[in-house]
Amino acid sequence: DTPEGEETKDTPEGEEEDGPKKERHDGDGERLIFYVTCLALRRLWRFLGSGRSSSETAPFRDTVRAAIGCMIDVAPGVGGTRDVNAMAEHLCFESLVDRGDLSVAAPEKLGSADDFKAKLVSAIRGLDGNSEEKDEAMDKVLDAAASLLDADLKKCGEQRKKRALVPRDELMSTIHVMLPHRDRGNREGKAWQRNLVNCVLEVLIWKRTAVGREEDRFRKAAVEFRNAAGGQDGAYDCVLRMQTSARKKRKLLNDLARTQGSLLSSQFLVDRSALTMRQVKRAKAGDLAMLQNLASKSRDSRVLSMIMNRSTDPTKANSIESLGSLISGWHDTTKMVEEESIEDLELKIQAQTVRTTLERLRAQVGKNEDGRSVLVATLGRGVKDAVCAILVAAALYPHSRLLLGNKEADLSSDELVLGLLNSAILGDEGVPEPKSVESILEEDMGETQDLILLSQSDVQLDGAALEELQQQGKTIRVHATSRVDIAEPVEVELKTEIHEKLKAGSPVSVTVLLDCTGSMGSEINGCKKGALKAIDTFNDLSPVRWANFIGYWDPIGSRGDPDPRSTGYLDPRKEGNLEKIQTFVDTQLPCTGGGDEPEDVPAALEKLMDDMEVANLSADNGVHFVFFVADAGYRSNENERVTTLLTKASKLGVVMVMCPVRSYSYGTIATLVTKNKEVFQPGQYIKLGGVSQLSSIVSTVTESIRASLFDSGNVSSVTASVGETMEALSQLCKFQKDHASLKKIEELSKPPPETTMAEEEEDSKAEEPMDEKEEIEEENSSKGDDAMEDKEDEPKEANEHKPVFLSENTFSVTNLDRLYLQISRLPGICHQHVEDAFGGKTLQEVVAADIAKRMVDEGISIISLRTSGYPSDLVELVRDMMGGHGGKRVV
Repeated sequence: DTPEGEETKDTPEGEEEDGPKKERHDGDGERLIFYVTCLALRRLWRFLGSGRSSSETAPFRDTVRAAIGCMIDVAPGVGGTRDVNAMAEHLCFESLVDRGDLSVAAPEKLGSADDFKAKLVSAIRGLDGNSEEKDEAMDKVLDAAASLLDADLKKCGEQRKKRALVPRDELMSTIHVMLPHRDRGNREGKAWQRNLVNCVLEVLIWKRTAVGREEDRFRKAAVEFRNAAGGQDGAYDCVLRMQTSARKKRKLLNDLARTQGSLLSSQFLVDRSALTMRQVKRAKAGDLAMLQNLASKSRDSRVLSMIMNRSTDPTKANSIESLGSLISGWHDTTKMVEEESIEDLELKIQAQTVRTTLERLRAQVGKNEDGRSVLVATLGRGVKDAVCAILVAAALYPHSRLLLGNKEADLSSDELVLGLLNSAILGDEGVPEPKSVESILEEDMGETQDLILLSQSDVQLDGAALEELQQQGKTIRVHATSRVDIAEPVEVELKTEIHEKLKAGSPVSVTVLLDCTGSMGSEINGCKKGALKAIDTFNDLSPVRWANFIGYWDPIGSRGDPDPRSTGYLDPRKEGNLEKIQTFVDTQLPCTGGGDEPEDVPAALEKLMDDMEVANLSADNGVHFVFFVADAGYRSNENERVTTLLTKASKLGVVMVMCPVRSYSYGTIATLVTKNKEVFQPGQYIKLGGVSQLSSIVSTVTESIRASLFDSGNVSSVTASVGETMEALSQLCKFQKDHASLKKIEELSKPPPETTMAEEEEDSKAEEPMDEKEEIEEENSSKGDDAMEDKEDEPKEANEHKPVFLSENTFSVTNLDRLYLQISRLPGICHQHVEDAFGGKTLQEVVAADIAKRMVDEGISIISLRTSGYPSDLVELVRDMMGGHGGKRVV
């Protein structure tokens, strides 16, 4: 997808020259969010209408219909024109599948051109308003696209009449750039279905525009098509005529887009000398990035100079689009270059881009009023994580510290920040070796109140550690720059005697049984990188006296595969043994072979038994952990042999740590997992799915075992956010501010203590004057109450701990509250569309929302409403509005 079709929301703030400044909305504009949600809602809508009582499902269908409408209405302004086009493509495909014109399991290639013509004509007629049940979602997205096209065409006509540029506040949407058309997709190959969908949409969208209604050539072709003149060939000829008319209009739109600063990359390729500074100043972020890339490759100093001149203007300078774009286009800042050379211009643009990024992040954060400090640290050696950490820490400076791996970095100037970025991206040593989460918390946090961790894998912390952080008033935020698979819960089932041995520090053996066939490349690399770290990590739990690494393949299904090989059990304490282990995993575990799905698991288990026998290992002399890492099982005729070997291992005191890689719900790997659990079920079994890197596996398992040994609670996933865009960085920088806001609302919205009717009556009586008899009774009863005062006055908080995991009805800072905070910050157009679609707020909700806002702004507690005499139902509604940041909070 080209960014040239991005919506005007990407225009930097203050860039409008001839019109008023518009509200700036920062967002990722991910097509995925819009079209996946829209498709899911549409499928639900059709499901509710398939063979069910209309009276029962009508209310639900109406709600779903309104939700679909909201998604389509907000897509152009909040997401972008590409979102509208993506939604159109996917909804059209769904509709054609429903009609039977297309199929998810369609052939990869059509038999002939006539087949395509027939399908195209049938599809257009089927979706052109003649179906039995109107597809409202499809109609709505077609109308949205046509409306944007009409607006752009109107601007095009106005410009041609005036012979002048359209005012800046009337920029085009440029929807035509990504609009479906007949050249998208391969009609002869696998992409013929996409090509068919694009051809259908091109006709349906343009028919709904002014061109379809008023342009003679298009209108005549549409009428002839509808009347089926000339049969199939005649109908197809009408389609071609409509497409030709649409193409001519797209050319006019392209010409206008270039004058407004869009499509500059195509202008550069056609005639770079025609590019002007005015166009460059007007360019959108995506256009400018593509233009800069082309100019750099072509060594065009004139265009680069214009881009550099634009970047010096704070109102025109662009921040980075994503971490990936910054890294891929990075230029070495240590390289000596000539003044005003191409390289010099590139470095100046790069430096200004970084400065603009930091300025915009700082503007998002605002003033640090409470002065809370934050430590930003990396947990891996990934470049993206390091770059993200540098930018976030620099934006939060001077209230931040930066820990890159095991080294603290200096952030006192932008030049130093540029140097850190250069070292992280291009440095020979890369990011220093990272510390563990535990080490950072114990050694580096100090008096720092908050912690931001950048990690490439899911981070898990023990419940006791989380509770301790809460009691210290500290917060932790874990962010991943790219998607991570959240580790599944670890199943730990250990016998009491094994628990006691580990508590007493009994020696352990660690064995890694690794499938080394062709599909296990990343796992084998993980073993090579994490072999010694795995041993060291286990030492923290109990002393490791024996370590063994076994690799196996499948010579049965792949001739030439080696037999299982191993280090044998080596004592890692003895000099030279760690080097032997590392050399073995580096040189003796090639990723090769495998053939069919099942592997030679029986041979691997026999190698394990032989090695244990040679080392004289048994249940009497320690606890023996075997990490079985595999993505496939054994053959069906080997079941009895595998059962016998696993049973023997169980009797020798083996604790089987089953680590199935990727999906294990079906196939031979599912059989292997089931068999292991069956044999080792009585207290010698641990299962960990979804983690394939050895160091992560061992770390997660040891923490889980430690939690089960000392009753310290469950290990919990604490990864909170994922992303590498400017919006993701902005949210990360604001996490302290967000948390403070949520904590404030939590305190203000604490419910008043519940009182019974009897207690309220007693309170009211207490305010009335007492007669003489009542005074005597009160005096006597108070003597009996004195004995209870000491017990009532005893502090309760000493033995009470704030729970780490909150029940659903507990009002505290949770991910749900963070969600409401983010929803409250969506542009006003989103809230307006939702209220229009679902009937808006009731008068009581409007009043409650207004009261809630004023109470939060002025720091007034919810208890004040109760004491002021407000009805209890309104008090609860205001409390919900406070938690929902203006929208009713629903748990």
